Amino acid sequence: MKTLIIYASRTGTTEKAVQMIAEKLKETPDIINIGAVKKTDLSGYDFILVGGPIKMGRLYKPVKQFLAKNRAALMTKRFGLFLACGYPQELENYFKVILDDAMREHAEVLTDIGYAYYLENMGPVEQRVVMQLANTQKSIEAYKPEAIQKIADVINGK
Repeated sequence: MKTLIIYASRTGTTEKAVQMIAEKLKETPDIINIGAVKKTDLSGYDFILVGGPIKMGRLYKPVKQFLAKNRAALMTKRFGLFLACGYPQELENYFKVILDDAMREHAEVLTDIGYAYYLENMGPVEQRVVMQLANTQKSIEAYKPEAIQKIADVINGK
């Protein structure tokens, strides 16, 4: 089965999650950062996993645009969506805003992979906001290994 993982990552959180997922797959997936390409051909893939961060309560714009532009193609494929999300209690609301009912029903996996705050990858204003909200002076990793394994299991057919 040919798998594509397509994502966007501003500070590295989603990118690291993509690598963790890829390591658990039986077959090596193709991986594309949609922030680095203009057009992606989805036709040769059996499973398409899309990932992106929630920032300030919204899905990162390149991921949102990709989902909207490629809705028809995704509805003909096996696909899933994961979010890097620090507020899991809002997860269902995020999915309702991001995907219409038909897409949510069609998706084989909808989950969050946890979050990370890599302060060194943020601008000074964002650093201050995150440090205050998270009550930290250093970077934090809070990935969810069980969610990452669940994604891999779905793709691997378990």
